[in-house]
Amino acid sequence: MNRLILLAADNPNFILELFEKFIIDFSGSENRIKKRLQDGHYAQAGIETYKLKGAAGNLGAYALQKACVKLETDIKVGIIKPATLIDFSATLNEVLSACIDYLTPTQLLKFPLIIIMIYKNG
Repeated sequence: MNRLILLAADNPNFILELFEKFIIDFSGSENRIKKRLQDGHYAQAGIETYKLKGAAGNLGAYALQKACVKLETDIKVGIIKPATLIDFSATLNEVLSACIDYLTPTQLLKFPLIIIMIYKNG
């Protein structure tokens, strides 16, 4: 993500909007994916993971992109390794937390307080 920030340094509003959209679109992804896996809806979990992988790449969040690839592979095989889910969750939470850190206080007002608390307090 640092590379993205450097590349778009002349347009900080672009970065803010990108991070804001990522939070809006993906703050519930972890729970949605886990629920779909629990319910046996592997194809839907795979689609959500695929979308998240693409968004992570757009952000330059390559660790999250890699975690999504691992989860996609497990989903395709039909055996989800606990370590894969733990890594995925931790990496997603790190990225969401980093996005929140970058936003201005005015932008943070757009989000429910619970979202901010979850990703800032672990």
